[in-house]
Amino acid sequence: MSLAPLGEKATVIKSVENAKSYEYYNRNFPFLKSINGIPIDKTIHSLVYKSKKAPKEAKFDIGLSEIQKLGRLYFINNLKLPEHLQIVFTNGKTDSTTTIQLQDRQFGYFSKLELKSSLNAAAISKGEFSHMATLLKGNIGLFSLPEMYSFANVIGLKDYIDSIFTTFRDTKAIIIDLRFNPGGSRDLIPKFPVILFQELIHHGSRM
Repeated sequence: MSLAPLGEKATVIKSVENAKSYEYYNRNFPFLKSINGIPIDKTIHSLVYKSKKAPKEAKFDIGLSEIQKLGRLYFINNLKLPEHLQIVFTNGKTDSTTTIQLQDRQFGYFSKLELKSSLNAAAISKGEFSHMATLLKGNIGLFSLPEMYSFANVIGLKDYIDSIFTTFRDTKAIIIDLRFNPGGSRDLIPKFPVILFQELIHHGSRM
């Protein structure tokens, strides 16, 4: 069982065996309403205190990710894992309550997006940058940044970023994907405002 955001709601999903896909855990009640009597919004708010200045959508995504790591938090703080969780599902009109038996076992879980970001980070650390930039349909530039790298530690990254944003000069928009980015060096922070401001001037000059 896992959680995924859908707009401003949390959906509960499960993997489909041999299909490499996911489906609703409960099709008739796809959304998560509460855990052990605590509304999901309140739970998320308590878990994202370090990201209180982040955009609303980002805090929601981070909160769902933290909920899935609650077992690790119990382990780190040497707390006994509860035997059961009472989960309330909803479809927006009616609710359904389920009691879930917890297991004191370690299960690895990576979403496809998280796995892709991890593989991308490993490639970048080896000087392989080709997966960082993609041109999407509609002439939209996508730049994925799984970590905030130091230019001194990743040789060639600075020149690659300059070349990619030169390539993206005539795109309709540029998306900088920071999902799963834990932070790091400040080298990149002054880089993007300069590049994006230049893009604004470039596009403005053609109007």
